[in-house]
Amino acid sequence: MGHTTIRVRNETRSALREIAGREKLSLQSLIERLIETHETQQFFDSINRGYAELRADPKAWASVLKERRQWEALSADSLKAEPPYPVGADQPGYVKPATLRETSGKYRKRGKRK
Repeated sequence: MGHTTIRVRNETRSALREIAGREKLSLQSLIERLIETHETQQFFDSINRGYAELRADPKAWASVLKERRQWEALSADSLKAEPPYPVGADQPGYVKPATLRETSGKYRKRGKRK
């Protein structure tokens, strides 16, 4: 990948170096991250503007809400009701995860044994 030089004010370069130092990044990595952050922000700003336009039109917004309700009705359409899964060792039905020692014999690498 090629490189180039860009002109910035001394204050801008100093600010970039200070930020890069705090973040433990090279100037190039910092600039790349700033560009990515800016593009991401622009993307979400664009989405927000689009939703604002939809909300400003009552008929269009009603259509969006109707479609959401239809999708929500379908999302769990074929699922059976199940009890919540246990989350902790103190819960009934808890299964202790296997440790590395318990599984090491099953996944031993081929080759000479020590």
